[in-house]
Amino acid sequence: MCKKTMLVMCLVVVLSMAMKASAIGCWWFTNAGGDQRWDNLVNWVSTESPITLPSYETSAVYLGVSPTTASVPVIIDGTMDTASFWGLSVGVNTSAEADIVSGGKCGIPGSQMFVGCNEWVGTSNGHGVVNIDGVGSVGYGESWTIASGNVAAANCGSGIVNITNGGQMVLGWWGSFIGTKGTGTVNIINGTMTYWGGGLTIGTGGRIVLYPGTKFDLKGDQTTLVNGLIVQGRITSNSSRCSLVVVYDEDFDWTHVTSTCTCTTFKTADFNHDCYVDFLDFAVFAQEWLTCYDWQNPECECLSSLCAGLETGSHQAITPVARSDSWWQQRHADILSQLATHPPVNLVFIGDSITQSFDPTVWNQYYASYNPLNLGFSGDMTQNVLWRLENGEINGISPKLAVILIGTNNTCPPAGQVYSAEEIADGIMAICCTVRRNLPNTKILILAIFPRGEYPSAERNKNAAASILASQIADSKTIYYMDINSHFLDPNSRLSTSIFPDFLHPNAAGDTIWADAIKPTIQNLMGF
Repeated sequence: MCKKTMLVMCLVVVLSMAMKASAIGCWWFTNAGGDQRWDNLVNWVSTESPITLPSYETSAVYLGVSPTTASVPVIIDGTMDTASFWGLSVGVNTSAEADIVSGGKCGIPGSQMFVGCNEWVGTSNGHGVVNIDGVGSVGYGESWTIASGNVAAANCGSGIVNITNGGQMVLGWWGSFIGTKGTGTVNIINGTMTYWGGGLTIGTGGRIVLYPGTKFDLKGDQTTLVNGLIVQGRITSNSSRCSLVVVYDEDFDWTHVTSTCTCTTFKTADFNHDCYVDFLDFAVFAQEWLTCYDWQNPECECLSSLCAGLETGSHQAITPVARSDSWWQQRHADILSQLATHPPVNLVFIGDSITQSFDPTVWNQYYASYNPLNLGFSGDMTQNVLWRLENGEINGISPKLAVILIGTNNTCPPAGQVYSAEEIADGIMAICCTVRRNLPNTKILILAIFPRGEYPSAERNKNAAASILASQIADSKTIYYMDINSHFLDPNSRLSTSIFPDFLHPNAAGDTIWADAIKPTIQNLMGF
């Protein structure tokens, strides 16, 4: 039986939950043992763990097929043998995580890694996270497929790979794909990503993000490939304040990509080493601040120093400001009155006119069952949203999910104030932080700022850069990120008046495309 046919059969069995894993080589993680370990047999729906199999070619392994599987991270550490398999899928139809830590090894020659999707699934809506942490920790895939798929994969969810503390991600010889059917990101925070060849495709939803001091090494002279992806914004530094350096070493036949910044020393709270203290630093210590809602709590030392740094270097996009328009003041008052009688809110949309003007018929068709709340205000910038959230608009509610789409008015503000992509990203993440602080049990979905203008432009580029920077706050556990802009654009990146009549606001047809694009993710995060 060929490998492709085997994997298709495996997935059919998995999705039907048929208990025939030992017959055809399918395993899925359930954490029945409660210890999260890959090598514990009781954690698997089968009589054995994939790590004990005589041949990796017989094992297709799944994490996150349904809400009952892989609800906690699976751990692969240095006390275990190398985790071997033919294919490992992390986050097929729900959230899942694999942590390769403390010298753990995952994958051998012939292994394939699928994160946030599965290559042979028609539609896969999972959210996969792979963390490769620590010197000696290696995640190997003959190919990596991150939020990508073949032509059969209509859509994928999101996939994130984080490389930290000296970890290494290795891409083998079969070719790898990032973000061709969903949102895929590789964050090289402190470690190395190594590419041996076979083809590297990064789609419109894909990014490789390098932090200062990290390396992306590619076998052979790959300068043309790398420089092209840099121009497209698909290989980036973690901040536009830093720059990428691409060097081909002819003697050893390797291309090296590194990120450098202008400063030589870093402030205490500059966790991402981009020479500035701002909300981007939250991306590095996300777990600390996500679980600490009191910014002044002395137990959260890193968070306190970060907030102090933000206070001294604050800017307008993160400074809450009310607007003086009478209609705006009245709408805010109406929202506060509405909250007193509104049925329990399960879903809230936060944004500007794009959200406020959501077509009522489409809104009711897709969201009425969630008792939704629309907190969109025409013309709002990030600072205006912050003021509204801090002045009662999310008081007394406990939604399961908050969808945030904001920032385009900062790109072209009516008063002519110029905001950088970094400042807009700060504003988006400040909104996330405010929601998290006030609604600690609410999941957050950030949407990339929608395209504006008929054709690509400086404004579009700034929106895209701000969205990419803001996406670094997403951990695919409590905060998620989606870029659905490709759904609105034709192959020439043109925005049509048939769905965006003024090249800024979607009409009913555009809103339907929007709602359809996020529907699987909404259902997954809402749980129904």
